[in-house]
Amino acid sequence: SPLNQEARLFRIGINTKKLDLSERNRANLVILIDVSGSMSDRNKLELVKPALTLLVNQLDPKDSVGIVTYASNKEVLLPSTQVSKKDKILKVINSLTAVGSTAMGNGIELAYKQAEESLAEYGDATSRVIIISDGDANVGETSPEAILELIGEQVKKGIYLTTLGFGQGNYRDDMMEKLANKGNGN
Repeated sequence: SPLNQEARLFRIGINTKKLDLSERNRANLVILIDVSGSMSDRNKLELVKPALTLLVNQLDPKDSVGIVTYASNKEVLLPSTQVSKKDKILKVINSLTAVGSTAMGNGIELAYKQAEESLAEYGDATSRVIIISDGDANVGETSPEAILELIGEQVKKGIYLTTLGFGQGNYRDDMMEKLANKGNGN
């Protein structure tokens, strides 16, 4: 090791089976983004933007993306939009700013409503809500039990959940993990 002559470094590489993405179902993604004040740190919302840009650039033009945000209020910034309109989606992503409290429960409810509406339009699609947050909830419905009940009902409708945690310090990974587990996601 360059850091310690007494130590040795051992590197292991793992490669997965290559998937044929041309055969996958269309993706219907509703991205729920925490834009509360706690997401203003450099290691949070400013990392979310390039990550989402990368995601959108890797999606198929037939896939769809909707964007919902929450802070003190919840808002649909972009209704379900096909990725063939990538410039419109990226413009919304790049406009994100962080300010306000954290009404996670209200945001989750609105994101699932958007996913349900899209599911009716794109019935054959794989439908998923993606929550991007530091896991903090301090306004509105903050009870994990009530939020988990809502998520459980959505799984029965075929809408699954992925959580992506950003940040350090006040990052609530316990909350994010509970949400993903209940949402049949990761």
